Amino acid sequence: DGPLVDDICADLLSAAESILLRSYAVVRLDRTAATSLARAWSAARLFFSRATSSEEEFCRHLRRHRRVVGGNLLGFNRPSDAKVLFRAVCSDVWREAEGGTPWPDDGEDGGELRNASIEAAERLHDLLTRILDEIRSVVAKRRGVGTGDTSCVEKGICSPSKKRRRLCPEVSATSIKASMPNALPSMRHAGYCPLDYFLYHGGTSTAGGSAPNCSEHVDRGSLICVSLTDVLGLEVLPRGSANFVCPEVLSCGEALRRDRGSAGCGDLVCVMAGDGLAEACGIRGRRGFDIEASASGQGGGEEMLRACVHRVREELERARLSVTYELRC
Repeated sequence: DGPLVDDICADLLSAAESILLRSYAVVRLDRTAATSLARAWSAARLFFSRATSSEEEFCRHLRRHRRVVGGNLLGFNRPSDAKVLFRAVCSDVWREAEGGTPWPDDGEDGGELRNASIEAAERLHDLLTRILDEIRSVVAKRRGVGTGDTSCVEKGICSPSKKRRRLCPEVSATSIKASMPNALPSMRHAGYCPLDYFLYHGGTSTAGGSAPNCSEHVDRGSLICVSLTDVLGLEVLPRGSANFVCPEVLSCGEALRRDRGSAGCGDLVCVMAGDGLAEACGIRGRRGFDIEASASGQGGGEEMLRACVHRVREELERARLSVTYELRC
């Protein structure tokens, strides 16, 4: 499993310093946020159990609960044979827009998934915003800029970025164009911060385990929050290291002490730097995709920050459901 990750951050300032130093931090949620996350995780598990119960049910859910807007997917999707995804955008502007997240019907427990997702997104957004404030303050001090003047940081964080699309193979260009309601705000709008539920099938993959779960990559945006589960899966590459580490070693250890029947995610999350934050702190034109350069520390400097390279390991003990929130500003 490789070397263990460092201890859980004691506060938000230590989380900010860990992200600047390593590109990630392990953070413990407060009781309210942890309860919201567990509720959302449980609601997503129920949705996926129904949506993947048979190929017929899968196709029915795919038709009813998927919408592609501007080349970006909302709702239910199968990016590969190894996993399924439900993406929600829960900010007010997106909830009120016509053609937003295609939630399941109330009769399918869609009300619980919708309400739990909105609450969890609000809690995670608040956490990432507070950590981002701490990062801005630390970066400003290192650069000799007054803490009240972080325009140099804010300018970089808001720059647009690119990432591979998560589109279902069955979606055609015609269907994408036909599903772009004019009422929706731009994808670059500050309110577009996606909350993603990923279900990795593990040994039950229809591809017999041949499809990769999730290869090395970085995410767009400023900060990304990933729930740590009771299945060893998420692996991150610390800045300056050639070895991936698995933060879920910590959550799996704590899961052994939780009551049976509790949610598969506890109160620990991994907060990672996105490519927008890396650019804001001095990396211009390099978004962290160069694994070898990241491992060797090339182009470093004490103030340099790389977006967190991460992946999901190929062999999972069993199915793994994780919740991810991306702060894009």
